[in-house]
Amino acid sequence: ATGQMPYVNLRVKTGLTEDRWVEAVELRPTAPQVVHHALVFIIPPTGFRRSQTGSLAGYAPGNTFVEYPEGTAKMLPAGATLHFQMHYTPTGKATTDRTRLGIRFAKETPSKTVRTAPIANHRISIPPHASNHMETASRNLPANMKIRAFIPHMHLRGKAFRYDLLKADGTKETLLEVPRYDFNWQLRYELKEPLVLANRSRIEVTGWFDNSADNPANPDPNRTVRWGDQSDEEMLIGYLEYVTDVGDSVTKTKKSGGGDLFVQLDKNKDGFLTKDEFTRPALFPFFDSDKDGRVTRKEGVEGMNKLKQREEELRRGKEALQGLLDQFRK
Repeated sequence: ATGQMPYVNLRVKTGLTEDRWVEAVELRPTAPQVVHHALVFIIPPTGFRRSQTGSLAGYAPGNTFVEYPEGTAKMLPAGATLHFQMHYTPTGKATTDRTRLGIRFAKETPSKTVRTAPIANHRISIPPHASNHMETASRNLPANMKIRAFIPHMHLRGKAFRYDLLKADGTKETLLEVPRYDFNWQLRYELKEPLVLANRSRIEVTGWFDNSADNPANPDPNRTVRWGDQSDEEMLIGYLEYVTDVGDSVTKTKKSGGGDLFVQLDKNKDGFLTKDEFTRPALFPFFDSDKDGRVTRKEGVEGMNKLKQREEELRRGKEALQGLLDQFRK
């Protein structure tokens, strides 16, 4: 009913026996009044890897579903697991939520696949009583990148948001301006036609924050506000949604084997991993669950999932400790 909740992380196996393409998704909480956000990530059967784990769907107030244009979709590989990241904000009343995910599969293989890239500043620092504090973040992007949507994200002190394109000749072009950002109505801004970036392009995002007493949503105008998960902390993230050719994003990975860590480690290609094939041999007993001296692909996936679970437990413990330290300081 009260206090703060750390992120809730849940995993659901898809049970898919073949790769499928997703052309529309919707996230729908049953108690939207307490859901700060919900994100769904795709974990391939080889296990959690930051470079390979992609985003499938996202929910924030005002942004609940997306339907991609014809010929465009996201891949959901066979054997994938869906990782739900749920952020709840207590409202004073004990509440139960069961967020649901709806998926519509494409009938044919698309020509374009959708990806998401964040532009974020994790070192923001908003002074007490500042009514129009500005923070920025930027990112160099590859030539010919085709951007199709923008998704700005801040918290309760967020006031305004802007995306600018910094061109190679030194000029600047505003791509999106949100003069009245509203935490309770976070939108996804879709372009009518994709924006194709030129060589040596850089996108800068700028956010303005109101940490004054005049902001009715401000939890505490007397404190310096920094990056954090909770709503009374802040974030500055400008998400870019872009498309690439299916052949570029899928075929290259399969040919190089870069998307499969198991294949890379299996030097003699016998379908098993031995201790001397591990880059960190000390982890071998953790993966070798049946203690037969070799790790199967299934044991590899299970081991990666257990490592991720341990990582999440450590993160939660760190958050709990930080909360105790904050209470002690107060």
